[in-house]
Amino acid sequence: MFGIRVDAERGWLWVSSIANIGMKGYTEGDKGRSGIFRFDLKSGKLLKKYLLPAGERHAIGDLFIDRKGRVYATDSASPIIYTIDQKKDEIEEFMRSDSFESLQGLTTSAKDDSTLYVADYSKGIFRIDTATKKITQLLPADQDMTLLGIDGLYEYRGNFIAIQNGINPNRVALFSVSGDKIVGYKTLEANHPDFDEPTLGVLVGDDLYFNANSQFGLLNAKGELATDKMRSPVMLKLRLKAISKN
Repeated sequence: MFGIRVDAERGWLWVSSIANIGMKGYTEGDKGRSGIFRFDLKSGKLLKKYLLPAGERHAIGDLFIDRKGRVYATDSASPIIYTIDQKKDEIEEFMRSDSFESLQGLTTSAKDDSTLYVADYSKGIFRIDTATKKITQLLPADQDMTLLGIDGLYEYRGNFIAIQNGINPNRVALFSVSGDKIVGYKTLEANHPDFDEPTLGVLVGDDLYFNANSQFGLLNAKGELATDKMRSPVMLKLRLKAISKN
């Protein structure tokens, strides 16, 4: 399991999953398989599977639920964004583009769901008009500013909170936006002693709760886990309102 989102209004839990060599029972035939699963939030019962075709290269790493309950999901292995509409209740391509390299976290604008923002591990942040599907890459105004290595992406008061585990040191940063430009940033947390490839989280009001130590690097190419180096999972909380004012 990789991405996870709660739809409290409908009582559902949405989870994205990728067949991985470290998965129990993994076989070569599972390679490239990925999908989304919908559970009943209270009982935990699996309600439906939304699986991508076998034999293709896919990796749905994160997902997002808009205000109408529509699900968007990114494919890190193919340049595709998927959607699950409430009426159709089937997974389908929302869009694909050669502009994408390695899609990761995603969110919509604070005002409405007309704009989708998507992080790309290798290229930064893209803005997508959900009606026209027009793509705009948000470029840094300062060349010394890096938008690379973003895993989790969250809209916060008109700006973005990004969890960057593809740069050294790993960090959580606040990016300020103006038009098509990222005009500034502030590091909210870096070099935390519990950081070991922080990944995804959730915004609750002015607080960000996130996974600090996915420890993904402890899994080698053979699917062997260095259990002797593993630590207990750590979830951290950032009080954004206090930090962003400093």
